[in-house]
Amino acid sequence: MCVPLPDDGGGRAPLLLLASRLLLTRKFGEQGWIAVDKALGQLSESLHWLPARLLYVDDERCLSPYGLTAVYPREPEGILSLVRAAERVLFDGQVSAVWLMGGDELLPCFRLDNPADDTDSVILSDAPYASPGGDPFAPVRPVGRLPHLDGAVESFLALIARNTASQVLPCLDACPVVSGYTASIWREASQQVLTGITDTGAMRLSPPWDLSDYPFIRRQVAPIRYYNLHGRPDGTTWHGQLDPAVPADFTDFPPALRQVDISAAEARGCIVATESCYGGALSERSIASRFLRLGAASFLGSTAMSYGALASPISGADLLIRDFISLCAASVPLGEALLRARLAFARVMMERQGFLDAEDQKTLLSFRLLGNPTLRLSGVEPEAPVAVQALQMPMEPVEVVCAHAVPTTDAPAPPASLLEEIQELAALFLRSGRNDVPTRHATCITPPVRATSGLNSANCSVVSFDRALADGQVAVARFTLRDGHLAKTIVSH
Repeated sequence: MCVPLPDDGGGRAPLLLLASRLLLTRKFGEQGWIAVDKALGQLSESLHWLPARLLYVDDERCLSPYGLTAVYPREPEGILSLVRAAERVLFDGQVSAVWLMGGDELLPCFRLDNPADDTDSVILSDAPYASPGGDPFAPVRPVGRLPHLDGAVESFLALIARNTASQVLPCLDACPVVSGYTASIWREASQQVLTGITDTGAMRLSPPWDLSDYPFIRRQVAPIRYYNLHGRPDGTTWHGQLDPAVPADFTDFPPALRQVDISAAEARGCIVATESCYGGALSERSIASRFLRLGAASFLGSTAMSYGALASPISGADLLIRDFISLCAASVPLGEALLRARLAFARVMMERQGFLDAEDQKTLLSFRLLGNPTLRLSGVEPEAPVAVQALQMPMEPVEVVCAHAVPTTDAPAPPASLLEEIQELAALFLRSGRNDVPTRHATCITPPVRATSGLNSANCSVVSFDRALADGQVAVARFTLRDGHLAKTIVSH
């Protein structure tokens, strides 16, 4: 079924829903495809506040009446070219958002090179879909994805039906707008993420909070749930981390949340935003899948290792999610909130550094929105200064300069006092036992990929540390030095 565009769009840009008939049929069989096609048609027709169009990217009968050509559904570059053509032919050069139907198996993510020096080989990313030219650092349109969570067509149909029935998120006046749960070592950065939001619940710290306390944590109902905990590639468990400055005898990395601990009551209708490494991983047993299966309206997380700050000034995932949450709390549609947060992130980091370093780039590449990009909270005023500032920023992409690290033995040695300071910080964050020592890697310089006026990175270097953790994962800490001073500290989550 190709759903026609309503005649009266009220001047609003349309929402473009994309799916693959071939991949849906291969996954669910012919009868499953027929059921999904009917459900997607009902979903498209239910989006009554703006015109919507459902297109099957590989169905010539669906596309040819509009002068569009079917593409191979396993090639995201071809799908992006179809989006450009549909924009031009059907929508007068503009869509309000792109909504991808199904997970990577049913409509592919882009597989991008990992710019950071860590254990990820490639990054699964929806970011290029936001740009007409596929430039993930120049987004112009919101993008969301409605994933299938397992191999059963029934669960995908249930998720489609839930999105058909519920398209406006209530704001519970009797509850805080946002609740937070963070590793205690990141409490300062996490508090800055929620600074300025007028109705914020208590920030829970792990430790002392852990799995045994989670039933009490989830009693604090809030439309937006913020998590800043350690993640792992399978996405099944998130961990806290002890702040060594706290004089208490707690486990260094206590389990803080497992997918089995999440209840339907806390998941139903909420927006989840997490900084956890691999927080957006979609497996049958991942935390992201559990939240969505139990009724979460939307989930923002990273498909890869993510990075954030230990303290002020915040950067990486802290900065991106701060703006996203503030804009969501100001009743901005979720897809637009992420688009504006990405644009603001690039603008702030370019102004602060003169370039995007590897971790900045990875932040923009790896975070994706799972859910309806046109959803918004209702009954919330845009009072947070962060939201007001983000809304006032231009919607045009800023010209960015991407830097990459080059190992060198010629970089000037940092002053002894500064080297001692960053070694202490690295040991503080990277330990998993009381006497562990992290491994220091060669100092790197970060030259820009292309030159730009006023940018001088010759005096900028990065010192990296990492260590293997008990569960086989690797923790990373990087310190950017400029003119003999510590300019930036960023750590893996």
